[in-house]
Amino acid sequence: MAVNEMNKKPELIFIPSPGIGHLASSLEYAKLLINTNNNLSITVICIKFPGIPFADSYIKSALASQPQIQLIDLPQVELPPQELLKSPEFFILTFMESLIPHVKATIQTILSDKVVGLVLDFFCLSMIDVGNELGIPSYLFMTSNVGFLSLMLSLQNRRIEDVFDDSDPDRQFLIHGFSNLVPSNVLPDAVFNKDGGYVAYYKFAERFRDTKGIIVNTFSDLEQYSIDALSNHDEKIPPIYAVGPLLDLKEQQLNAFRMVKEWGLAVELRVDYRKGSENVVAEEIEKGLKDLMDRDNIVHKKVQEIKEKARNAIASGGSSFISVGKFIDNVIGSN
Repeated sequence: MAVNEMNKKPELIFIPSPGIGHLASSLEYAKLLINTNNNLSITVICIKFPGIPFADSYIKSALASQPQIQLIDLPQVELPPQELLKSPEFFILTFMESLIPHVKATIQTILSDKVVGLVLDFFCLSMIDVGNELGIPSYLFMTSNVGFLSLMLSLQNRRIEDVFDDSDPDRQFLIHGFSNLVPSNVLPDAVFNKDGGYVAYYKFAERFRDTKGIIVNTFSDLEQYSIDALSNHDEKIPPIYAVGPLLDLKEQQLNAFRMVKEWGLAVELRVDYRKGSENVVAEEIEKGLKDLMDRDNIVHKKVQEIKEKARNAIASGGSSFISVGKFIDNVIGSN
């Protein structure tokens, strides 16, 4: 397809972070949008990161058969000081902020009145400032489910210096969107990191409400309670589009907690694992697998039920299919 023909179509600019879990889900969503509405074109801005050399080749391979999706490479920049690696999240935040002028310059070279939105990965939310300067609305794409979104919004409502103390494993927190109190020992490590991890999460979360919409890798049959709870609790939260399930190659102890305690979709081994904690022994894994494979086990039955609901969600007329359509209507209407 000729470039001048693509420029006649409403265009979205995707900015995914280079981590494989984030890339895979973001690119699957880009392809889903094109397959749903061939009146769209998409440009993916590829971020160079020395620690992830395969990211560039992965993007090119994943999108090789998608002529409506073009790629633009960002120049490689100097990495932040190594001492910031005490918190990987703060290191990434600093790195992404250093890319802002390069992203702005890149977008300016392709900018036209047909660019209808930026679709930003969670770690790329500082690029909202670029969108604001150029008059382009921004949308957040969450590669994870609503639980992580709920956690981030909960952290953002607290003072930065109120870093959680993980010395009390019995401490529990009320997080809107969860039906159970959440124990501190299932929260991400960054929450307890005083070298910038908590600050990074706070900074990411405070930009959520600056977006025009939040796209989440989930489906409403699984998380309608959480979506409604968030929306009812905070009227400033932008529309949430549940468009999954898409590819998701990562797992967290918070997700494990929800799978076991909230949805009953997993057999509990340990939901509070951390670096340096005891390994799960073979006997525990064997028992868990046997329980899960037992067709009479309630968890097995729930898993089969939710698998069917997931298939229905992405099928024509399903909840995720409809949510994708609503998102497209939103971005085209903003043009």
